[in-house]
Amino acid sequence: MTENFDLDRLVEAALAEPEEFLARFGQIADTLDDWQAGWVRGLALRETGRLREAEAAMGQAVDAILEIDPVAAARVRSSRSILFLSLGDTDAALADADWAAQHLIDGDAGRNESQRGIILFRLGRHLEGLDACARALPLLEQAGDLKALGRLHGNIGVTHSVLGNVESAREHLAEAARLARETDSPLAAGIAEHNLGFLEGRAGDVPAALAHFDAAEELLRDLVGPGRKAVATIDRAEVLADAGLLEDALAHVEQSIAALSEAEERIVLAEARLL
Repeated sequence: MTENFDLDRLVEAALAEPEEFLARFGQIADTLDDWQAGWVRGLALRETGRLREAEAAMGQAVDAILEIDPVAAARVRSSRSILFLSLGDTDAALADADWAAQHLIDGDAGRNESQRGIILFRLGRHLEGLDACARALPLLEQAGDLKALGRLHGNIGVTHSVLGNVESAREHLAEAARLARETDSPLAAGIAEHNLGFLEGRAGDVPAALAHFDAAEELLRDLVGPGRKAVATIDRAEVLADAGLLEDALAHVEQSIAALSEAEERIVLAEARLL
């Protein structure tokens, strides 16, 4: 490895600009240990919707490091938990996150609790998810991980949106948007805009929801793959359906199903087919 090697910066690059990261991965792969290469490549593949390739890469990473360094293995398994959730394997998702929780401390523990919160949210266990996020918040604040804090506030905000806690949702989503600006992250800014659209849709303000969705689409256009874009389109379709615009909603659902099937986003695909 090079003298100035920084694995955490590679992880952030894989998450922030996954397409660009994959395009230049060959230039850095030889400087990494096998588990490191599998992890960061798997993260970027996950973010671009290439879920089966991501599963294979992260599986190789876990196999390479599990018996050597449990803490490193826990970081990979924590990341992989969200991948398993997208693939519809909720048992594997929770197993990875729970195993990782036994080995991680400080900021890593906070990021893992945040991941557990996402899994629990998506399983409909909203209050348990909020408890996990409450444990994550001080750990991430102490670690000074502003990007992870932004993601955490966004997830808390979305959960409060689902629960109908509009003011709490606005507070957390506003903080997520502020942190996206502070960290100069177009990806985080786009996700924050989308989540604000989700909130406004839940609150019944369809024009505001669609305006946020449009802004998010513009910000994320070149940053996420077709599968992630299709996930966002489902939220737009739900808002349109709730507003009685059923033909427009159906058109968006049909547009998304093929992309979700190809990306194997199984949980969101099931939601799309129910709309």
